[in-house]
Amino acid sequence: MFVDWFVDLSGKGKDATTKGTRTLVILVTWSIWCERMHGFLIVKRSP
Repeated sequence: MFVDWFVDLSGKGKDATTKGTRTLVILVTWSIWCERMHGFLIVKRSP
């Protein structure tokens, strides 16, 4: 499901715009995943 969405969004091209879109999608997905995992794990942050 995610893979299909990712390919539809970013396309299969090799130009700079396509590569930039892929990078943006990966970074946003990673950021969302990290935020969700932060909610499940107790992380102590030092001030």
